[in-house]
Amino acid sequence: MGSDDLNGAVFTRETVLQIMIGSCTGLLVSFATFLCSINQEYTRSFVSTKTANEVVQEHFTHNVEDEKRFVLLTNDESKWRPYIGDDVKRWVGLRLQTWLRDEPKRFNDYCKSTIPKWAVEDKRLFRKLSTKELEELKREMRRSSFSIAPANTNC
Repeated sequence: MGSDDLNGAVFTRETVLQIMIGSCTGLLVSFATFLCSINQEYTRSFVSTKTANEVVQEHFTHNVEDEKRFVLLTNDESKWRPYIGDDVKRWVGLRLQTWLRDEPKRFNDYCKSTIPKWAVEDKRLFRKLSTKELEELKREMRRSSFSIAPANTNC
């Protein structure tokens, strides 16, 4: 009574209970260690009720630095364009001339390639972004859904 026969080994209920409690405790300690060891900025993502779309949009609307806002352009447009596409277009329109004139260090070819055509109202400015090298970079990025990112892909 109170025991199971498994390939000749006999486990009592107490033994199974101890194994289960030990396993659960080990998992909890392991997860807690993981949460303590990662960048604290990411711990909120484990208990957040926000969707990926909301997180991507919030990242753009709550940051004012161009470098941080550029991250949005590397995400799937369907996550943000219907909701904040007009804001992105306004931001690109206000900042693009400055980026082209001053050429900040972080505004590299990769960053230029992420700017969508629809977000640039002045087509003369868009032509300045569309060099042969950038077109090749865009084609290279579109070739496969899984590839090694080109060098210097930080915006």
